[in-house]
Amino acid sequence: MPSLRSHIHRLVVKHWFSSKLHPEWPLARQRSHVMHAGSCLPVPPTLRVKTVHAERVPCEWLTFRDHDDGPIFLFLHGGGYCMGAARTHRSLVARLCRRLHGQALLPNYRLAPEHPFPAGLDDAVTAYDWLLAQGVAARRIVLAGDSAGGGLALSTALRIRERGRPMPGALLLLSPWTDLMLTGGSLVTRAERDPMISRAWLAWQADMYCAGRDPATPLISPLYADLRGLPPLVIQVGSDEILFSDADRLMEKAKIAGVRVDFLVGDHMWHGWQMLAGLMPEADSALQSAADRLQRWMSADELPCSALNTLRMV
Repeated sequence: MPSLRSHIHRLVVKHWFSSKLHPEWPLARQRSHVMHAGSCLPVPPTLRVKTVHAERVPCEWLTFRDHDDGPIFLFLHGGGYCMGAARTHRSLVARLCRRLHGQALLPNYRLAPEHPFPAGLDDAVTAYDWLLAQGVAARRIVLAGDSAGGGLALSTALRIRERGRPMPGALLLLSPWTDLMLTGGSLVTRAERDPMISRAWLAWQADMYCAGRDPATPLISPLYADLRGLPPLVIQVGSDEILFSDADRLMEKAKIAGVRVDFLVGDHMWHGWQMLAGLMPEADSALQSAADRLQRWMSADELPCSALNTLRMV
């Protein structure tokens, strides 16, 4: 059963946060609202934050004093490709790092509509290449993201593969938005269950990001891409998510393509609930489950040809 805190946070999300995520609200006000909400999330007290530039891309570098032997996260924040920043996701990523003794690079990639596709993708690839140039082994990198950032992380892996660059050790996709065509059945069947986002808001964001391009383009909607040759995927989604179908269909396509997959489902959870880690036990459990799966893939001496694991989390 969901915890009392999850019931309280569901109401807060519905009546305070997501009520302002609507096409009728000015984008500038939505950006300010998202920035304020993300900046209020607590961060671990021993976290160290440094501003760095990956070539032309401004980033945050997150470290802990005693954490330097784990993976390096390249984490791409969510926000519909039009809002959000490294600052809004600092709390979430720091808690992932702490669980795996890792560090993280959070790019402030360019946002639509000022910078539509492929600007954000170009920035993500630049940040990845910068990590390699710093001497970070590709096998040590976890390419990660949530929501739109999850889709962008997957598109980044596809672009890396296209260019013949060394692939990261694993991908972590939290509540990923992978289909900007908006064809998933859960957009209808879970519309009333997800308090976070609506189809109308997603369509508005997609229009700004695509800027006239075909939303079925694989690097825009990686659900339509050839997934062969990708590193292991950890996909996490809530059972009440409006984007559940995006994650579920991606898992099925990855399985067919021979990609190793862990598919984690948070029972009774909504889109992006992982952001509430440190405030809600279900979010803490979600991050721990994701960290456990990543630890297995990153530490394996030999990886099987294909594997699929579906886990449900309370």
